Amino acid sequence: MRHGAHKWRPHLFEQPVTVTLTTPLQPNAEIRYTLDGSEPILTSKSYEGPFIVEGTTLLRTSAFRDGRKVCLESEGFFAHMRPLPPAPDVLINDLTPIRNVGFGHTYGGVVRYSGNTQAPQKDRSNLGYALKINRKSYDKGMGVHAPSALAYQIKPEYERFVALAGVDEHVVSISNGSNLAMYPSVIFKVFIDGEEAASSPVMKVLSPAWRFDINIPAGADIISLVAMDAGDGSREDFADWVNAGFVFTR
Repeated sequence: MRHGAHKWRPHLFEQPVTVTLTTPLQPNAEIRYTLDGSEPILTSKSYEGPFIVEGTTLLRTSAFRDGRKVCLESEGFFAHMRPLPPAPDVLINDLTPIRNVGFGHTYGGVVRYSGNTQAPQKDRSNLGYALKINRKSYDKGMGVHAPSALAYQIKPEYERFVALAGVDEHVVSISNGSNLAMYPSVIFKVFIDGEEAASSPVMKVLSPAWRFDINIPAGADIISLVAMDAGDGSREDFADWVNAGFVFTR
């Protein structure tokens, strides 16, 4: 547990997690905690022993003695991952986006990309390397740099959108990530006709790929895939959408 953990590296899990709380520097203090994101106070739930977290949860905890706090508050964000989605029937990297907004600015209708970033890359990371998330390589996907948005026309036969999404691992190959791996932090979002349909937690280097499996409403027109920085700047925010695409109506 550490202060601000839900903003930086959430704990991603599939199976229920056992949580244990300790106050090693305040061994006689009473631990109080909340599971709804509210501030822990003296009347919050008292920690009596390890407990189970089964769903996405923001844990906040603090220690008290004689009616006052005796330590800094700690937080932990636990993000429950859905089952792996099926392979798409049509991949986004085989489609032409109807809109492409990237890391830079648009001039005369053309996106000018900043620094060493490029337009979204088909089946490669944004810098031209193999797509790789959490030590696993992927053959199919799009490599982008946040902030980025790709929009696609939804066809009537598209029933679901599926994808894996994560921070590209290229920085780890440079001096084992020294002075670089601390920077990437990306949030992935999917919008359907301008309404947010799903979002990832903050994704960091070597985090497991987040899983998207979204039912597409009847009559939907446009789907947008957004990769955005997590509020700490966009340095090294290279991001990958892999095995991303649409499942047909069965």
